Amino acid sequence: MSLVKIEDKVLDACRMLLPVDSSVVVGVSGGCDSTALLFLLHHHAIQLKIRRLVIAHVNYGLRGSDSDADEALVRSFGEKLGHEVFVRSMEGHSLDEPGMEEWARSERYRFFDEIRREHGCSLIVTGHTLEDQAETVLMRLLRGSGMNGLRGIAPMRGDGVVRPLLNLRKAELAAWLDEKGISYRYDRSNGDTRLLRNRIRHELLPLLEEYNPSAVKHIASVSAEVRDAWNAEQIQVNEWIANNSAMVDENTLWIRRGAVTDAPCVGEALRKLMAQLGSTPDRHHIAMMRAVGDGEEKAVLLPGGWRCAAGRKVLYIEKKRYRMHCEIAIPADEEVCAGIFHLTISEFTKVPDVLDQGRETILCNGDGLDDRLLLRTVTGDDEFIPFGRRHPVWVEKFLAAQGVPLADREHSLILVTPDNKPVWLFGIRLDERFRVDVTTKRVIKVQSSSILI
Repeated sequence: MSLVKIEDKVLDACRMLLPVDSSVVVGVSGGCDSTALLFLLHHHAIQLKIRRLVIAHVNYGLRGSDSDADEALVRSFGEKLGHEVFVRSMEGHSLDEPGMEEWARSERYRFFDEIRREHGCSLIVTGHTLEDQAETVLMRLLRGSGMNGLRGIAPMRGDGVVRPLLNLRKAELAAWLDEKGISYRYDRSNGDTRLLRNRIRHELLPLLEEYNPSAVKHIASVSAEVRDAWNAEQIQVNEWIANNSAMVDENTLWIRRGAVTDAPCVGEALRKLMAQLGSTPDRHHIAMMRAVGDGEEKAVLLPGGWRCAAGRKVLYIEKKRYRMHCEIAIPADEEVCAGIFHLTISEFTKVPDVLDQGRETILCNGDGLDDRLLLRTVTGDDEFIPFGRRHPVWVEKFLAAQGVPLADREHSLILVTPDNKPVWLFGIRLDERFRVDVTTKRVIKVQSSSILI
C-alpha cells in the first residue's frame, strides 16, 4: 500500500471517530504502532481540526534501561513536535508476575484517563492495529468467549477510547515510519512466547497465514460482523432481561425459569446478567445454568461464589439466601413492593358476594387484626393450620408434602401478624383461623403479582 493510501485510511478513520475541535490524549509506548499514530495525528491535526494533543507514557520499569530508553524517546517526540508529555513511572514489578499483562493494561488506561480528565481532553487515542484485532479474537475464541468477547477491540469505547489504526497492518505503519525517517523502539518482551498473545502473534498467526495470506484480515473482519450482530441482538437481550429477571438485592437475582430455554438470545442475556453481578461465566457455566432451567440439574456453582438453583417457576441465583422482611400497612394507600412482588391491600366492612380467592388473592378475616402485617421468609419454627383443616402443621413439612421443590421451600414467604400469627402461606394456603364467614365484620383483601411468577 502506498504511503498516501496509508494516510488516507487513517484520515478516514479519524474523521469517523474524532469530533471536530477534539482535544486528545495519545497513548505512546515508543513502539512502532503508537509512534506512527502520534506522528500521523500531528501531521494532520489541522485537517482533522484537533484543538489540542497531549502525550501519555507509562514506564513500568520492567526492562531496566530499555524501559528508560522508551521513555526518553517519547519525551523527545514531545519536544520535537511541541506537545506536552506526561509520564507515570512504576517500580517493583517483574514480567514473571502472574497476570502482569492484564495489570499493565489496567494501569495504563487508568493513567490515560487521569490525564484526560485533569487536562480537559475529550478522547484517549491508542494505536491498536489489524494484528492486535486478530490476536484478540483468537485469544477470546480459545478461552471460550461468547459473542460479547468475539466483538474484539472496539474502534470506539463508551468511555472515550478510540482506535483509528484498526484497519492497518503493523508492517504498513513501519514502512511509513521508515519512509519518514522516524525512529521507534522494539519491546523485546513482545517476543516472550510465555504470554498467550505473543504465542498467537509469533506462532499461530504465521501458521494460519501459510494456509491463507489474508488470514489476519479475515479473522479481524469477524469482529466487525459480530459487533453488528451484537448490536442488533442487544435489543432482544435487554427486552428479555426486563421481562424475565429481577434483581432482588445485591446478592440475589431471580430469573423466570421457563424463559431460560425459549429464546436464542438467552445465552448472552445470562452472561450479561452475571457480568452485572461481577461474575464471569464461560460457555460451560451458561450451559449449566440452562441445564438447571431444563430440570437436568438441581443446582450449580458459578464464578464469584454464586449459586444457581431451580424452583418450580424461578431460577434463584444468589451468594447468600435472600430473607424477606417487609411490613405492610392495612389498608395500603399505594401498591407495596416486597422484593419481586407487588401487593395491594384493601379492606371491606362486609363480606363480598363473591369470594375471589386463589394463589395470588386472599380474603381474610380482619376482625382481630391490627393496622399492619409482616411478609417474611418462612423459618423452621413456623407452623400454621391450613385452610380446611383443624390441626396445626409445620410449614416446611407441609410445603414438602405439597411437592414444592427445595429451592422454592427455602424462599417461601408467610404473611403474619405483628405478634407472629400466620395469616397466609404466601401464594399457597390461607390459615384456617382467618377464614371469612357470615360473622366477619372486617374483610382484608390481599392481591399479589410478580413479573416472574
